[in-house]
Amino acid sequence: MKKIIGLLILISIYFVLISEESNIDPNFYDYGARAMAMGGAFTAISNTPVSLVWNPAGLSNLNKSHNLTFDNSSFLNLISYNFFGYGCKLNENFSVASGGTYSGDDALSEMTIYFSGAFNGNYLLEKFPRFPPFLKRISFGMNVKYFGLFFGNNPDGEYIDENGLNHQVKGSANGFGIDLGMQADLSDVQKIGLMWRNPINNIWWKSENEVGTALGDYSESYLAHLVFGYAFLKKDFIFSIDYDKSFHSDTEDEIKTGFEYTLFKIFSLRTGYSQELFTSENKKLSFGTGFKLNIINNITIDLDLAYQIFYVWEKHNVLRISCNLMK
Repeated sequence: MKKIIGLLILISIYFVLISEESNIDPNFYDYGARAMAMGGAFTAISNTPVSLVWNPAGLSNLNKSHNLTFDNSSFLNLISYNFFGYGCKLNENFSVASGGTYSGDDALSEMTIYFSGAFNGNYLLEKFPRFPPFLKRISFGMNVKYFGLFFGNNPDGEYIDENGLNHQVKGSANGFGIDLGMQADLSDVQKIGLMWRNPINNIWWKSENEVGTALGDYSESYLAHLVFGYAFLKKDFIFSIDYDKSFHSDTEDEIKTGFEYTLFKIFSLRTGYSQELFTSENKKLSFGTGFKLNIINNITIDLDLAYQIFYVWEKHNVLRISCNLMK
């Protein structure tokens, strides 16, 4: 890009609590106000650098050659949640992207760094003409991710016993993960998406404390999910639905739905709803708006606002604003 535009992103309020009942994984947080406003039903329609989180195949559908996305929020001014992503459309067949998320405080902080690529079926048909022609309607993508976690560095977490020994556990973790994604046009008005999050992954933990009760060094696998998405798009209206299948006994399957209606091609109204499928817990209702602004030198800015209502946790609703810059 010939010019660098500095954008100040308004800080919004985001709720995340790590608890056994919440079924919320901070690394899979609903980055992007448009996605959050549509209830997280975004697997089939993601097409900005936020696709790093939702479905890397969406990078194949970037609207312009260069795309920057910023996303920032804080929970009660205690914990900050941040996303930054850059996507580049190399040609009509290939796109690449990189970005990262960061959240937490001295007690627990987490980051994920993404390196991603996507291509559409036209490339396969050019190389292998005998492949079935419907491949031209399909896009494929993959993330390679680094996980980093640090915990126990908060002074108020110390517990000193009568012998003067500190029981507070400190440590870190490093890991990796791979995501696989697919988007396909079933027709001019129907799309599907598939996101397989962390089919291959591992995390290595290091922990210690002065009394020797920490678990020490060990490794374990990370959360894996398989998400199916469907979207119906006609003129200025979008309906989308996602089914998030969990492979872990301590997390539940989720169902998510979203709606979007665009006026004059510059202003959008959105709403969405999600909940755990079988328990009907973790209910969230969301709604929001979006604006598309064309500015100098063929630069376009998408400004999105979303508000999410948590049914279970009183007074922990979320107001979120995000920005996507394209050229």
